Amino acid sequence: MPLLARGSAPFIILPAIPAVLSLLLWMWWPLLAVILFAFFLLITIIVINFFRDPERNIGKGIISPADGIVRKAERTEEKAYVSIFMNVHNVHVNRAPLAGRVLEVTKVEGPKHPAYDEDADHNERVRTVLETVLGKVEVVQMVGIVARRILPYIKPGQELAKGERIGIIRFGSRVDVTFPGKGVLLKVKPGEKVYAGSTTIAEVENANI
Repeated sequence: MPLLARGSAPFIILPAIPAVLSLLLWMWWPLLAVILFAFFLLITIIVINFFRDPERNIGKGIISPADGIVRKAERTEEKAYVSIFMNVHNVHVNRAPLAGRVLEVTKVEGPKHPAYDEDADHNERVRTVLETVLGKVEVVQMVGIVARRILPYIKPGQELAKGERIGIIRFGSRVDVTFPGKGVLLKVKPGEKVYAGSTTIAEVENANI
């Protein structure tokens, strides 16, 4: 049962070590020792909170790949598109919106505009394509002005269960998901809060998924 995200250990250890070492100052400068310990302990707690990775009850239909606020939710007969902005206080582990086989995991270089800006469409990102019962589903993880790195957990050829973890974006970002629009009913709209793995973002007619 994961409590912390994969790849989080170095970020947690970094402030935890000086927190412990600051206690060595107690015999000479107790006030300074307390201040430093409290400061680095607070940073450690903040980092642990950021890298939390709670278990989720997997929702019905097409599920959200990310925690956050819906930026856009659009549908045509050809495709549907949902964009989610992830703030720094959200869980940043992303999940597969449907079960399927991984066809592609591609890193695309780019700038680091704020994730909520339209210019962020060209940001550095990781593009994942899944072959599912509905056809191809694309999940795009984007960095933002604070997020600096995307760590994929998956690779091409891998079979994924719906809701399985696909990677993490470190410190604030955005996730877009595009899927076939035929027979699809979007269940979210801009401004709504969603949770990775548990929130249904779309239902599909005559499909038990």
